[in-house]
Amino acid sequence: MEVAVGRRARDDAWGPAAPEREVVAAARRGSRSAQDELIRRHHRSCVGLALHLLSDEDAALDAAQDACVRALEKLRSLKDDGRFRPWLMRIVVNRCRSIRRRARARPPEEPLSPSLPAADGPASDQAERSRAVAEAVAGLPPAQREAVVLFYYHGLKAHEAADVLGCSTAAVKTRLFEARRRLADDLEAWL
Repeated sequence: MEVAVGRRARDDAWGPAAPEREVVAAARRGSRSAQDELIRRHHRSCVGLALHLLSDEDAALDAAQDACVRALEKLRSLKDDGRFRPWLMRIVVNRCRSIRRRARARPPEEPLSPSLPAADGPASDQAERSRAVAEAVAGLPPAQREAVVLFYYHGLKAHEAADVLGCSTAAVKTRLFEARRRLADDLEAWL
């Protein structure tokens, strides 16, 4: 029986309690279980971010998967093992930007199914309000939408969102200010 003292054996299974830095370092060294743990920890937030940015479930799943694969392929280029999450989010944002650029080059497709009529009552009011907010956020310019999604939906601080977006903290704060003003106008009926 092999006992690892002071550090994990190469193929140990990693769990949610393992420190992120250790998991990233092991994944960088080639540990498949550490790579699997990184993806397990972050895949859901990658999909959520992509879904908010693209408003298309299939495209979001593809973008998240591509980003995770690229992150594992480029893991050696990560400079700080403790900054894996913002680095991964930046890959997701860049992948979504690429998908949006390609989508602008194609003519829009017609929806496959008609909208269902709304139900009445408090639950339908909440659903309608949520739908209105989602549509308003989706209607923001891409730079503002990215800042809003990272800050409000994924809980990043302004400086972390700036790292992900490749801009200054002041730029993120400006984008958030402009987005809030635009959303307040768009959602005036709900306020």
